[in-house]
This record gives sequence, structure tokens and C-alpha cells, in this order.
Amino acid sequence: KSCHTHLLLHIYHTTRIISEEKSRTMRTMVDEGDLTATSTATTRKNHVDTRTLLTTTTTANVTTTTTTTGAAIHQRSLQQLPNTVFLAGIFDTSSFWWGTDLFRWTIEMINDHSDGWGYDNWFLDDRLETPIWIEWQVADSACDEATATKAYFDILRHRRDEISNNNSSSNNNNGATAPVWHGIIGCRCSGASTAVARLVTADDPVVQISPSSTSSIFNDYADQFPYFKRTVAPDDEHGQVGAMVELLRAHGWDRVSIVSSDTDYGRGMATKFRRIWQQGGMDEFGNPSGDPWVGEVVDYQNIELTADGQVIANAAYQAFSSMPTDPREKSRVIVLMAHAQHAYPILNYANDIGFQPDTIWLGGEAWTDRLPSGSSFPHPGAYLGLTPFRNRDQNYHDFLTALQDRQRRQGYHEWTDLPDYAAEYMVDAILALTIALSTVSPVQRGNPDLISERIQDLGFDGVSGYVSFAPEGHRMNPKFSVYNIQTTFKDGVEGVEWKNIGTVGTRTGSFNQTSTACFVGMHCVWSSNAPSDKYPVPKDPVLPGWAVAILVILLVMLLALLIKYWRSRKSKKDKLAQIDSELDDIDTQLEKAKKRQELLVLRRAELKSKPSRWTDSTDILIEVLPTEAEYWDVNERLKASMNDAHISKLWRIQNDNLWAFYSFHRDRLLSLGVNDNERQVWHGTSSLEPSVIYNDKQDGFMMQYSREGFWGRGIYFADKSCYSHHYSYSPSPDTPHRKGAESNEREMFLSKLLIGNQTFIRREGKELYCSSLTVPPNDPATNMKYNTVAGHTGGSDVWIVYENGRAYPDYLVRYYKGSRDQQRTPFASRSTALSGKPQGQASATSFTATDIESGTPIWEYNGDSGWEAYGDSQQVQLEQGYQRFFDDVDSDSSIIIQGPEWKYRVDFAEMNQKNVEHGGQRVRSVRRVV
Repeated sequence: KSCHTHLLLHIYHTTRIISEEKSRTMRTMVDEGDLTATSTATTRKNHVDTRTLLTTTTTANVTTTTTTTGAAIHQRSLQQLPNTVFLAGIFDTSSFWWGTDLFRWTIEMINDHSDGWGYDNWFLDDRLETPIWIEWQVADSACDEATATKAYFDILRHRRDEISNNNSSSNNNNGATAPVWHGIIGCRCSGASTAVARLVTADDPVVQISPSSTSSIFNDYADQFPYFKRTVAPDDEHGQVGAMVELLRAHGWDRVSIVSSDTDYGRGMATKFRRIWQQGGMDEFGNPSGDPWVGEVVDYQNIELTADGQVIANAAYQAFSSMPTDPREKSRVIVLMAHAQHAYPILNYANDIGFQPDTIWLGGEAWTDRLPSGSSFPHPGAYLGLTPFRNRDQNYHDFLTALQDRQRRQGYHEWTDLPDYAAEYMVDAILALTIALSTVSPVQRGNPDLISERIQDLGFDGVSGYVSFAPEGHRMNPKFSVYNIQTTFKDGVEGVEWKNIGTVGTRTGSFNQTSTACFVGMHCVWSSNAPSDKYPVPKDPVLPGWAVAILVILLVMLLALLIKYWRSRKSKKDKLAQIDSELDDIDTQLEKAKKRQELLVLRRAELKSKPSRWTDSTDILIEVLPTEAEYWDVNERLKASMNDAHISKLWRIQNDNLWAFYSFHRDRLLSLGVNDNERQVWHGTSSLEPSVIYNDKQDGFMMQYSREGFWGRGIYFADKSCYSHHYSYSPSPDTPHRKGAESNEREMFLSKLLIGNQTFIRREGKELYCSSLTVPPNDPATNMKYNTVAGHTGGSDVWIVYENGRAYPDYLVRYYKGSRDQQRTPFASRSTALSGKPQGQASATSFTATDIESGTPIWEYNGDSGWEAYGDSQQVQLEQGYQRFFDDVDSDSSIIIQGPEWKYRVDFAEMNQKNVEHGGQRVRSVRRVV
């Protein structure tokens, strides 16, 4: 079920939108300048009301204002359509309390050509190639996927309604049609941005730019988010992790310990940091520069949290108590990866047990430049941290001056500064989209690929500094502010505060220190005089003279004994030489015998009988037709976890060389006394053309094509097809020997895998260990390595092998998801296909029930996402049981069926099903559709 999470969200919110009432309260105003005179605007002068946002629609000279919950929209007449673009803002309006107003004001300043900031001002005049008028709408995404998905469909629905209404009422638009949207600004949180980015790619492609989503997932899987950009740097080597490494290097530190909170953020940041820290310096593009320098991690501690997200005190105490104490091993520098609500309690617990008071703590933007209220913090130690750079150049001040003027004219409280770094990045996100859209003609503005390319080519001085984009879509060459906690004196009272001491980037040598940093036990100093990350190692004591004399005597006596022993061995030298010669001859003979044995094993494998279902054809790729039983065996495996998937083509792979190599490995396992534990598993090749595997004459699945995964670098196989679907290959229509693929079709292998002796490893708490695996661990029972590592992720069991030849690509499956296409999948079930009955012909089964005379019945259950059909095998069981009950009402009214995971009792009298193996599952309704 976890494989269908995003699809279920899509269906759920689409259903909500269709059923939502479309009532609105309307009131009319004379012109846009009267907007601030309304009661709604008056309540928003000093604070943004995120519960009720203002909607404004302008047609000719009449402005209609609508108050609506959760969205604000500004439009203009269709008569100005050729130069009009539509931008949607989808972000957390609670945390970004300033977001909607800043979004509106920025667009108003771009649209207003007379305010001294916009077209006619130098800031944009040399960048916009054609005039642009921007319509906009904002919806609250909160900080979760479900709310973000609803916000996406809310704007989409409202926008389509507006376009439909305008098209039906306007007679002078010369056939022009308003676009749905040209770009999205958002979201704030990475989880919400991920949900919208997936919808944007699959539903209505458009460029999306986030001002604050820093997750590295958008870089790690950039090919899945082709239209996602961001004006902020990611949490990896291209962003603050790379900057933290450079800051440490600038201070001459190469030994650290790592502490993280047990959250996705904490563990993920620790993993990224450790990899980059041990990799070396970065070049101007954030890639390894080839610098021979590498860092050392002497210890890593992951501190657990309670179910409600509180730091567990005993876990923190145990973590700090178990860190190295030997000065030869421990480090003075500790990198703390945690959010502020976890970082400061962790620091408190370290202080409670008197952990090394001269520690130098380094943190990221999640807890830097903020101090907990009502506590005695800071404790002894030094504190360094990073935050995104806050630009304060002339561009920034020009924008702030224009913004203050507009706030003053509209009766709002004037901001003395932009409220957050994300505010600067939001303005530049709007500018980037506006500039890119101005470089193309109106008819091309609906092409997200072209707009994405134009954004990729951008480089401009924005409000947040110089803005350009890396190939993965994030901000190129980001800059971070470096902070240090220092003592302050205000009105004679001593206190502490985070003080900015410079800036740093991701490139080697980018640290620019503008002020000294303070450390424990010494004055504030420049980085060149910073304390060492290592502790002094005590010198060994000097021996007195008499002890030295005794040692010399003992050494002389030992030397005399060695000479005597050597002389006694000399007489045996010739005999030993003769024995060594004979042993060398035996080794040579054994080596020849071993090579002969390997040749015989290979020959035996070649001569072994091939699978009985293979044909005599010399082709490697053999198409399997729906009239063959094995077609439906594969179909059942595919649908076991993807009920909406349908096979369009199925090929059996008959590769003699790969089969011989596979048989050799099976015999090798058996010769070692290991059960081969063979099973059918799924494997997706991602962007690798499957023919590279099934046409190979030696290995087939190769480690050389593998990338690092959750369990290290190996070849990954899955039990459930829905898991491998995410790594499936997208074939082109002109693929050799497999032509005719349609755009929504995917391909993956159903393979045979020799699992052998396996070990199941849970990743929780062992992420670094698992991701560094290159071979399986040792089996303590045999003192030999396990053959396979097993795990569980994404709702499926997975197996990882670290050698070639242990898997055979049995079938290549081409499939699609959604409703069954009778052209590509002519048969709906095994029975109709194997009987040769064409699709649409009346069933040959004689039923007495009158309600099925008009067609073949389909049994469905009411699942989490609505009515879903049972699998083919359950369809037969259900219909036969129903017919027995229909013919004889005194017979048993229920039957037991086997689902993908559980057994269910289906009651025909009550028309419901109940899980008989899991008491916590609710009763679901069933129905029979004819």
C-alpha cells in the first residue's frame, strides 16, 4: 500500500475539490487604490491575517474584491492577455506570516511601471526583454504533503474556473485563451515541496521555484523533479554541508566527532557531512576538486527521541559517556546535526555530566543564531554556526526602500528589514520566473521545458545577492554567514549573543573572516590562531640511567642467544630448501588442478538442460503471448502489489551464456553445502537500457552499473513490483527489437535470484554502517561471508548481492498503469485468454443469476482510495462462491480468500469482507458489478 501513497493523496484531494461548495461573498470597489480602505485591509495593517486572504479581480475599469479562505488572487482583463502571466504561491502562510503580503507587493512593484522599481528602474530594465503583467494567487501549503496537495488543486480549480468564466463572458479576445499558470513559488518545507513537485511533473507541468526547501532529495533524484528549482542551497556538498566542511578546514581542523538527533534531518545531515568530510575539497561547481586532503571522524553518536519528539536524557548521557577519552583519539570539535528544539537540550545534557568543557561545537542553520529563552545557556565551550547569507547591498536597499514606500502609501506598518532570509529568496524566485518568461514569446510561455532552460541560463544581481542555478536546479555558489557566541555588555549587564564573524561558501578557500571568534581559555582570535582540534598527547617518562644499563645488558644477552639459535638452524638450511622446493611443485600442481576443475564446472553448466519452457529459437528475446500460461503467472506477480498495472508486452529471455553462468553459481553454492534459496524477484534498471543486461554474454546484472543505496553499493532486487516500479525503465517508441512503446509504458525485469545464506539487517540506527557496505558481513556460524543481505524498505522486502552472476533476467515486462487498454491488453483474465475467447464475447460459464446475463461480473471492495477490483484468482473464487450461495441459500454464505498479505472472509449475505488474520482491520463493503 505504501507504493500508492502519492496516488491516493491525488485521488483523495481531487474528490474533496469536486464536492467542495463554491459559494463566495462578493463586494465591489471603484479602483485598485481603494483596496486599503476596506475593513479587511485595515485589520491587516500591522499583521497578516493568514485565515482570511484577499482576492481581487480586475476587468476593464471595474475591480471586484472577494474574501475567501485560504487563497488570494490578483488578475487583469483578457484584453491584455498576450503580456499576462500567472504565478501561484504555495507556501506555509503561518510560518511565513509575511509571505502573502510580500508576494503581492513584489508583483505589484513589477506591474507598476511608475513606482521607480520595475521596468523603468535599472534593477529590471536591462533584464526583461518583453513587458510582463503578472496575475497571482496564494494558497496555504502548511508544512506537510497532504495540505500542500490540497493547496495545489485549490489553485488549479480556482484558476480554471476564472478562465472558463472569462472565456464565456468575453467577446473581444480574438480567440485567445488564458493560460492555467506559468510558474509556482513554493513550498517552504521540503516535504510539501516534494508533493507539489511530483504533481507538477505528472499532472500539469510547470516550473516550480522554492525559496527555502533545502532537502538533498531534489539533487539525489534530480531526474524525477525536472521542473523544480530553488533560490536556496541544498543540505549537501552544494550547500551548508559543503560550507561546514570548508569552515572546519579554514581553521585547520581535520578531526571531528559527530552528534545527531534521531530524525530524518539529523541522520541525513550526518550522513552527508561524513561522506563529504572524508572526500576532500570542492571546486566552484560543488564537485570534488581532487584535493588529497581528507577529514577524520573519530566518533558518531545518534541520540534517540521520545514518541512526541523530546530528547531522551539517558540516551544523551550514554552517548557523551561513550565518546573517546584517550587524547590520541578524541577531538575537541563536535559537529551537532539537529533542529533547535533538540540541539539545545542535547547541549544541556552534555553540560550536566561535565562533558569536556573546552569543546568547540559547530552547528547548521537549524539551530544557529537563536538562543533558548529562560535558560542559563550558553555552557562552557565555544560555538560556531552557519545561516544562509543575508545580503545587504544596494539592490537590497533599493528594494526595501520601494517596499517601504508602498507599505506607507497603502497604510501598512513599514518594515525596517525583510523579516527572514527566505523573504529575500522569495523575491528572487519571483524575479527569476519573471525574467525567464520575458525572454520567450507568449505562445511559448506554456512550455515548462523551455522556461526551465531559460532559468538555468540566468545570472542576475538579486535582492539576496547574485542568483544563478546549478544543473540540478539549486542556487549556484551559495554563501553562508558564520556566527560565534560572544559575551556582550548592555546597560552594564553581561549577556551573550550570536555575532556574525564572516562568510563562507562551498569552494575551497572561500572563508572570509571579518571579525575574531571567541574560544574557551583564550582571547578572541582569527582562524589562523584558533585552538587545535586535537589534544596534546602526554610524553612517555624518561628512564633513569640504571634502568638503561640493565636494558643494554639484556639486549646483549638476547643477541647472543639469537646468534646461537641462528647457527643451530644453519645446518638444516639445505633440508628446508629441498622441502620448500617440493612444496612449490605441489602448489603448482594444485593450481593446475584448480583451473581444470573450474573449466569442468563451466562445461558441466553449459551441458545442463535448459528450462523446459525455452523454445529452440536462437533469438535471445522471445515474446510470450497472453494465450500462454506463463504470461498469466507473470501477470499475477505484477498485480500482487500493483493492481492497476497491465502487461502490454512480455518477453522471455533465452541467453545460453547467462544461463550457464547462473547455473555455475547455483552449483557452487550447492558444493559449499548452501541451499540456493532461489526465488523470483523484481529489478528496475532506471536509465540503463535493459538490452545491456539481457544481451550480455558473461555477467548480465553487473556491479559495475550499481550505485550506492541504503545497504551500500550492490545489485538490488525487490519482492514487490510496486517497489521496483520506481526504478523502472522508460522505453522509447523506436527501441531496437522492442519497438512501439507508448509514452506511459515502463519496463522492468522479473528475475531469478540465488539468495543462498542471507542476513537481515535493519537500517534504523545503523544508517552509516549500512550505506558503507560493499560485501556482506561474516556469518559467525560458518566464519564465512553471508551470500546476500536482506532488508525491508518502501513496503517491500529487498535483497542485495555484491557479486555478478547470481541473478538471471528471466522475463522483461513492459506494462502501464491505469485503466486496461483493450488494444494493448486484449484479455482481462487468464481464463478468457487461455480459452481463446476474444474480448467482449459472452462468457461460456452458465450462471443462473439474472443480473449477470448482460456481461461478465467484476467483484470489488471499498478500499482506502475507493472501490478497487480483486485480483484474477480471487475473481474466480468469489463468483463460484456467490453462485453456490445464489443457487442454495441454505449453503454457507461466506468463503475464505487469500489476498496479497492477509486472508479475508467474504460474506455474500452481508456483502462485506473481514481480515481473519489481523483483528485490528475494519470490515469493508464488497460489491458485484456487472
